[in-house]
Amino acid sequence: MLSDRIPFFIYGSLRKSFENHDAYLKGKIDKEIPAEIKGTLYEVKDEYYPCLVKGKGIVIGEVVYPAEGHYNQVLKMLDQLEDYDCNNPENSLYIREKVEVETSGPERVTAWTYYWNNQLPIGVKVESGDWKKHREK
Repeated sequence: MLSDRIPFFIYGSLRKSFENHDAYLKGKIDKEIPAEIKGTLYEVKDEYYPCLVKGKGIVIGEVVYPAEGHYNQVLKMLDQLEDYDCNNPENSLYIREKVEVETSGPERVTAWTYYWNNQLPIGVKVESGDWKKHREK
């Protein structure tokens, strides 16, 4: 829903130092905070990008807060990047859902994130739960 102006939890190529951060977020966000959620991260086989599935592990990422006047643009761009169609979620590559996020401080926030919406198995499990560490290997 466009009316839910909550931040986004990002865990893959949208994180700082990755290619999509500048393309999709640079100049459009007010702040980024280190954070984590419950889940399991995988590297999509033969594609080399991450996907998140619900689980009991820890996934490392950031919470990003779109800047005033950029929220709808960021939401639309991220939905397109993640191949999410709110009018046809069952056929979307990812599903956008609200999730409880634990930040690096004592704060817990509700944020949007994108969960994998395809069949398992998907590829290699990212054991660390951290896409940055996984890509450094």
